Amino acid sequence: MVGGLALGLHGFATSSSALSSIAARLRIVFHSSSENSGNSGKRPADLPSHKKVSYEWEHIYEGHWEETPEKIRGKNTVFWGLTKEQIQKVVKGAYKNVDQKLKTQGERILVRGKFEKWTVEMWINKDTKIVETAYPIN
Repeated sequence: MVGGLALGLHGFATSSSALSSIAARLRIVFHSSSENSGNSGKRPADLPSHKKVSYEWEHIYEGHWEETPEKIRGKNTVFWGLTKEQIQKVVKGAYKNVDQKLKTQGERILVRGKFEKWTVEMWINKDTKIVETAYPIN
C-alpha cells in the first residue's frame, strides 16, 4: 500500500475500499455458485409448499420414535433423544429445507432435507400433499 493506494487486479492502483468491494463481490459470486452445484442446494420445483402439506405423525412416531417399542418399530432408524414435539419441528424444518429429490414412484417422491444436526428423508405424496413418512439418516 502506497499513500492509501494498493496494487489491485492487473497491477492497477486502487484504493483499499475499492479492493474491499471487489473482494466482497468475489466472495458472493463464489459462495453462490458453490452452493448450487451438483444435485443439492436447490429445492425441487414439483414439491408442494411446506404451507400446504400435512404429515402422518402417528405413522412417523410408530416407526421412528425411540419410545415406540422395538417390536412395533422394528429396526428402523430413530430420532434418538427427541420428544414428539421435537420430531415435528425437525421434520417440518427438514421439509422446508429439502434440497434433494432421490426417487419418484408414481405420485410419491422421496426427498432429503436438513434441519439443525439432522438429515431427514421423507416420502411425500404429491397428489394428497401428505408427508407419509419421515426418518433420520446418518
